[in-house]
Amino acid sequence: MTSDVTRYKEQQREQWSRAAGPWLQWHEPFAEMSRDATEAIVGAAGLAVGMRVLDLASGTGEPSLAIAGAVGPSGSVVASDFVPEMVAAVEENVRRRGLANVICQQIDAEAIPFPDGSFDRVTCRFGVMFFPDTGKALREVHRVLKPGGRAAFAAWAAAELNPFFASAFGVLARHGLLTPPPPDAPNVFRFAQAGSLSAALEDAGFQQVAEREQPIAWRWPGSFDEFWDWFWEGTAFRNALDNAGPEQRQAVTDELRQTLRGFQKGDAVDFGGTIVLASAER
Repeated sequence: MTSDVTRYKEQQREQWSRAAGPWLQWHEPFAEMSRDATEAIVGAAGLAVGMRVLDLASGTGEPSLAIAGAVGPSGSVVASDFVPEMVAAVEENVRRRGLANVICQQIDAEAIPFPDGSFDRVTCRFGVMFFPDTGKALREVHRVLKPGGRAAFAAWAAAELNPFFASAFGVLARHGLLTPPPPDAPNVFRFAQAGSLSAALEDAGFQQVAEREQPIAWRWPGSFDEFWDWFWEGTAFRNALDNAGPEQRQAVTDELRQTLRGFQKGDAVDFGGTIVLASAER
């Protein structure tokens, strides 16, 4: 089990280190695309001026950058990620905005390097699904929260509620390139089943657990070609083609491009989607 987890973390670090450059390049349109999810988790966290917040799996900076505005200069945010290259991308976005209340740090959610009761809030947008040992990570979140502190998480709802994933995964499945993950293995839809994220939070010792599905806009504010560059260079979908031959690789790439282009609406690429939003208190 230990070797499996180590290998998984190494694969994740390698995958997301490659994606960090494209994510930084396309940070602004992706931040706009994911704005509803950011606003939802900021609202669920119940932020206030002066709070100290830990954001896990920050990617290139959201929701950390939004949280920095919500807590104000008297508050602070630790923007963290498991991947050093993503932390560097956050640092660049913080520098560009001249934010003095954001600290960027590499952190493994299963071993958070802060004392008990360090934070008023902990947030994690689209990261909790990928923690190898969710229970261990959630217990760490519980530990570093102050008594009465709150954690907020966003995960993806089922594929049929998320055309972005359903359409792309559908292409891979038709070509025999999609292998269903083992039960409870890290994956996009790990907490898509209603109540599963709540149960994990309760098992970790949280109180006042709340969970709901929430529709969101998932709309790339630009041309399809720009979206495709981000999708192809910055997501894990192309990894499914690693073991495909040249002809199959080209066929799948062409079909993915054609399928996703079907969501182009004017000067945007519009999917829509649904997230699972959960919050809980220590």
